Amino acid sequence: MSNPNIIAGVTNLLRRLLFENGLQALGLAEQDITAQPPDLARGQGQNANRVNLFLYHLAPNGAWRNGALPNRARPGESAFAPLALTLHYLLTAYGADDAQPGPVSSLLAGQQFLGAAMRVLHDHPVIHARDIAAIPHFPEVGEQVENIRITAAPLSVDEMSKLWTTFQTQYRTSVAYEVSVALIDSQRPVRAPMPVLRQGPDDRGVTTLLGGWPNLEEARAPWSGTFNAPEPLRADDLRRERSAPAAQVGHQLALVGQNLKGEAVRVTARHARLPLELELPIKRQSADVIIVDLPGTAAALAQWAAGFYLATAHVRHGTEPERASNAVSFALAPAITLATLQQPPGDIDLTLTAAPTVPQAGQRVMLLFRDGEIAPTDPAQLKFKLKAVPAGDYVVRLRVDGVDSLPIDRQASPPAFDAEQILKVA
Repeated sequence: MSNPNIIAGVTNLLRRLLFENGLQALGLAEQDITAQPPDLARGQGQNANRVNLFLYHLAPNGAWRNGALPNRARPGESAFAPLALTLHYLLTAYGADDAQPGPVSSLLAGQQFLGAAMRVLHDHPVIHARDIAAIPHFPEVGEQVENIRITAAPLSVDEMSKLWTTFQTQYRTSVAYEVSVALIDSQRPVRAPMPVLRQGPDDRGVTTLLGGWPNLEEARAPWSGTFNAPEPLRADDLRRERSAPAAQVGHQLALVGQNLKGEAVRVTARHARLPLELELPIKRQSADVIIVDLPGTAAALAQWAAGFYLATAHVRHGTEPERASNAVSFALAPAITLATLQQPPGDIDLTLTAAPTVPQAGQRVMLLFRDGEIAPTDPAQLKFKLKAVPAGDYVVRLRVDGVDSLPIDRQASPPAFDAEQILKVA
C-alpha cells in the first residue's frame, strides 16, 4: 500500500532521475538538483549551477477518483477509493553567475542544464511501478500499484507570467510538467459481507418472472349498480355500458387493464387520506377486466369510509412471487337518507343518515343545499341548520372529502332526481 509519503517520494524520484541520467555528466552534484520554491531556489549559492524542480500544484486524478485498488477488495466486497493525485511541477535551471553580467557562455549555462533536464524527462515518460520500489526513496513511499507518467504541460506566456508573479521573484525560463498518478491508500477498512449459505428459499437461486406485469387503466362504476356484460368478459363490452361518476357500497366496481389473469388474484382498495385498506371480493374476472363487489352489509359498512380510493390488483402465477399492479383511483360516494322529507318555510333543522357512516376523524363533511355549502352543527349526527328557507323543492347532497352523494334516480327513464333526496318546503 502507498502512504502519504508518496508525494515527497515522487519528487525525490524525479530528482534522482535527472541526476543519474544526464545532469551528473554535466558536472552537477546531487545536491544541486533542488525542490525549493523559486524565490528560494538560488539561496546562498548565487554563483552555482542549479536545477530546481518545484511542486507548485496538486489536483485529484479523475481516472482513479472512484476506483478501489484491485488488490484490496475481493468480488462482493467494497473498499474506499484511494486518494489519487496528479502532481504539477515547474522545472527551472540556473547557471553560475547568470545573475551578474559576464561571458555569454556563463549566461547560457542555465539553458544547457534546462535542455538536458527536459531530454531526461522526455526519454522517461513512464516509470513502471516495479521500478519505483527498486529506487531508494526518502521517505519510504510503500507500494505504488500504478505506473507514474511524466507529461509536458505547455503553459502560455500569460499563464507562466501569472505563475511567476505568485512566486514574487524574478522570472526564469521554465517548463511545466504533469506527473500522475500518485496513490495514497485509504485507511478506511474494507467492508466484507458474510459468505452466502443459500440463494433464496430452498437454495433455488434467483426467481425469473415471466409474462407481462399486471397493469390497470381505469376503474368504472356501473350506472345500474351491477354490470351486465356477457361472457366472455371483455373490456370493450364493459366500456359500452353507461358508467356512474362514483361507486356506492352494495354495488360493483370494474377494474380495466391488462395481464389481470392468474392462479391467484386479489384486489385491494386503500383510502387516499385515511389509514384504511380493504380487500375486495372478486365477482368475475378475465385477462383485462376484474369485477369486484363493494359489500353493503353491516359489517362492511363499519369498515368503509366515503372519499377517494386507490385500487390495486395483485396477481400470482404458479410459484412465482405475487405481482402488484399500478394503482387507479375511484370515488366512493355516500348514500344518504333524509330524516324527514317535508318541512315548513323558515329555519330548518335537517338530519341525515349516510352509508357508509360519516364522518370519520379527519374527513371534511359539507351539505350542498341550494347554491352553497353548509357546515354541520353536529358532525357526528350529520345535523345541519338551514336558515330562512322559502317554499320549494330542494335537492339535498352530501359532500365528503370532495365526493358528492348521487341524487339521481338511476332507474328512472328519462333521468330524474331521487325523490328520497328532495326536501319539500311548504
